Amino acid sequence: SLSANGRAFVVWTRNSSGVMASHAEAGGTWSTPTVLGAGQVSTGVGAPRVASDANGNAMAVWARGAFNSSNQFVTNLESKRYTGGAWSGAAAALYAPLVTAAGTALVQSRLAVNGLGQFAAVWSLRDSSVQAAQSDAAGTWRTAATVRPASSFLLSGLPEIGIDGLGNLLA
Repeated sequence: SLSANGRAFVVWTRNSSGVMASHAEAGGTWSTPTVLGAGQVSTGVGAPRVASDANGNAMAVWARGAFNSSNQFVTNLESKRYTGGAWSGAAAALYAPLVTAAGTALVQSRLAVNGLGQFAAVWSLRDSSVQAAQSDAAGTWRTAATVRPASSFLLSGLPEIGIDGLGNLLA
């Protein structure tokens, strides 16, 4: 993602066990990679996305999976915000963890940002439901809303999201 002030951001997974991020100032070199979130190699992390606002702040989201004590698979969609020259502390969850039979959860997401520094995320789950959430300008996520309930009809693609200058979302 490239912000209007020329700061660039990139996120990626490392061996399915960590989400990494790096940034570069306009015309500069890339920063040392930062670990945003870690998972277990057997359950992993994936599908990282990043978006940046006009002031050079950014938000990254990714899926993280883990097994609970009942051997069920728990999937979270997590985020971290970049502001003031650093990524925020602990990862924030965008919705209540999804608990399913082992290996059946999948989260894919998209991000958007408006001129006020509000971020919007939309994601789909394996049950073909679609949810969306919005952050305020400080990066705090509001409660997720269901855009499309679970359905036996599969999605043909990943949903898109947009946010206007008033904070209205369109998925």
